[in-house]
Amino acid sequence: MDTTETGITSMINDTTTVTKRRDPPLNVYVRIRPFIGDELEHGENQKLLDIINDNHIAVKVYPTINNTIRNIQASYNEYEVSRIFDDSCTQKELFEQILEQPTNEIFTGSNWLLCTLGLTNSGKTHTMFGTAQEPGLIPQCLHRIFLNVGQNIDDKVCFKPDGLENLIPTTDSTLDIEITARNYIFKDDKNDRRRIRLPNIVQQQNSFQDLSVEGKK
Repeated sequence: MDTTETGITSMINDTTTVTKRRDPPLNVYVRIRPFIGDELEHGENQKLLDIINDNHIAVKVYPTINNTIRNIQASYNEYEVSRIFDDSCTQKELFEQILEQPTNEIFTGSNWLLCTLGLTNSGKTHTMFGTAQEPGLIPQCLHRIFLNVGQNIDDKVCFKPDGLENLIPTTDSTLDIEITARNYIFKDDKNDRRRIRLPNIVQQQNSFQDLSVEGKK
């Protein structure tokens, strides 16, 4: 290639360099909520979304400027994300696809942050908390953590968390409180099975309910 402006001539080898695409700093997932009865009655199912494949979605955009000379047609904006889940995706399938592996990697030193973004009534609370019949991402994540901990649970409650990744010994004045909290989460029954009684993390109709799951000791 002759660069006439600088008078420097360089030779370019006839080779092709393939650059591996870097992983995105954030994994972005889109979950499509099904329409509810009131929305269907008001004709809100306008087919504004078009799922192209597992990673691409098109959003219909209507013109915002009035044009009296000619009609302006609506267009689609296409977006690429890590994964798209349609309205048939279950809570269990969603957890297995996006959170099961990160939850297991917590025990190998990985740190993860999960957050949701969406309009009011778009399904954020249902996705994160769920119901007693269909637990959301947070209950399923805690369940997996307790199962991985297994028999390594501190039955005597000699230590308690203090800040980030710190443990301090319990004192005589706080031991009873810590044991009560521990027994609230774990309760052994006569069949030598440990019941994991998770805190109030399932939200229904502005109230929180207990979610109890059983796992082998």
